[in-house]
Amino acid sequence: MESQVTTSPKVLFSKVRQMVPPLLEKFHKGQHGRVAVIGGCAEYDPLPLLPA
Repeated sequence: MESQVTTSPKVLFSKVRQMVPPLLEKFHKGQHGRVAVIGGCAEYDPLPLLPA
């Protein structure tokens, strides 16, 4: 069974922008908290682990 995305990418990015504070050039590595890697697909489940 394949899952289907019901939210358009435009709506999804808009919601993410509301939750994630803007990153300014004055910030350096480690000064702005942590990062979450969100991704994957039905064929390659562990794919988001590669960049992490």
